[in-house]
Amino acid sequence: MASGPTVGRIPITGIFLILFSLASGATQAEESELLRPGSMSLALTFTTQADQGLYSLAWSPNSQTLACGGLNKIWLFSAPGFGALGRLAAEQGEVWGLAWAPTGNLLISGGIDGSLIWWENRTLLKTRNEGGAIYDVAFSPDGRELAVADDSATTKIWKIEGYPRSTIQLDGAGLGVSWAPHGRDLVIGTGQGGSSLLVLDANSAEVRWRSQNVPSGYRAPYGFGKDEVNGVAYSPTGNWIAAAFQDGRILIFGARTGRKHLGLQLHRPGSGGARRVTWSADGKWIASCGEDGRVNLVSFSHPNRRVELLSTSKAVWEVAFSPDNRWLAAVGDEGRVWVWDVSSQSDRSSPSNRNRHSNHSRHGRR
Repeated sequence: MASGPTVGRIPITGIFLILFSLASGATQAEESELLRPGSMSLALTFTTQADQGLYSLAWSPNSQTLACGGLNKIWLFSAPGFGALGRLAAEQGEVWGLAWAPTGNLLISGGIDGSLIWWENRTLLKTRNEGGAIYDVAFSPDGRELAVADDSATTKIWKIEGYPRSTIQLDGAGLGVSWAPHGRDLVIGTGQGGSSLLVLDANSAEVRWRSQNVPSGYRAPYGFGKDEVNGVAYSPTGNWIAAAFQDGRILIFGARTGRKHLGLQLHRPGSGGARRVTWSADGKWIASCGEDGRVNLVSFSHPNRRVELLSTSKAVWEVAFSPDNRWLAAVGDEGRVWVWDVSSQSDRSSPSNRNRHSNHSRHGRR
């Protein structure tokens, strides 16, 4: 049974096909089924069973360490060989928020118990209380502040020294947060009755734009919000924002205007919805994961070119590219981490078909 960070969810089984129309420039796109995967795939480089469940992940700035948040633990792996570096005793319950500072060895974890922990060189430095179950964390580009999304319908901005600077009220539980790579803007995804995408100035809390995108034919399963925005990510240039919706869509918006640019039905609506979305460091690729157990890789310039990297029976909660553009990692309810080598895609416009491989979890090694 899929379960997520939203309190009180009672997922139900079933597949619901929806019809939505999305303006993209002068064109109109209609999709009533999942985008079909292409015939190409990438090789699975590494997989291991680390915990009874993994909920978050983060790459170090030099791409040499992968951190994975589990139940009261954070697991560390060393790239490129992905040998185990040990684990941190977080004691935060499910660790849904995880982020490395842009420079140095500082790692911050956010737990379902509402706590934030500062780690440096695998040593616990300090613990702070956010006040609500934490679902996502993001560093400012200069590394001086941390934005934290939690279920108290707020996003708090913390100074890196360990004290809160401001609290921003939201229209629902904060589920995803991403800082613009340039400037002071934040994008936040909310759940419950809000189920909105919100872009605002982190200094003044002035709203740049807000968008609620619930398809007219979508009916949320019992226990879910209206159409939760579970994950958000600025593109490396800061020109685009990608968002993952509970109805299974990945939508791309102009960061300044809020205008919808692209829509893809990559995951199953409702209880199989999209959870997170991420950009490759060169901005050419988008990856998504969902409660339907899928991980997808899509070309941004040619979105009909898609690779389904994973299809497993349990939810995949997080997916992220390494900063050096070499690796794509995912974690999920199986307690497993998966890593693919995507370096061959850095200078290509479509995924390589030289390394065909079945990447389902049954081929992993423990």
